[in-house]
Amino acid sequence: MEKCVIYKRTSSLTNTDEDKDSSKRQEEICRSYCIANKLEPVQIFYDEGVSGKQPVLKRNGFKSLYTFYLNRNIRIVVFEGLSRFSRDLYE
Repeated sequence: MEKCVIYKRTSSLTNTDEDKDSSKRQEEICRSYCIANKLEPVQIFYDEGVSGKQPVLKRNGFKSLYTFYLNRNIRIVVFEGLSRFSRDLYE
């Protein structure tokens, strides 16, 4: 299995409570994708309450992901959809 990391982002802190499903839903979708594509997630990174318009290298979770990625030579990042990564890519 090829190793990968999972990236999650929730833009509003009101969607991050225990009873909210955004983080759980994103993780379930990413893990299902990993299983279907024979990928092994070795770490999960999460930006909680961070807008998709904020540049990725100004997000703490994504900066940690990037450092992890470089230090471990991991080439695959799995995320729920383009909007989790960046709003500017498709608007």
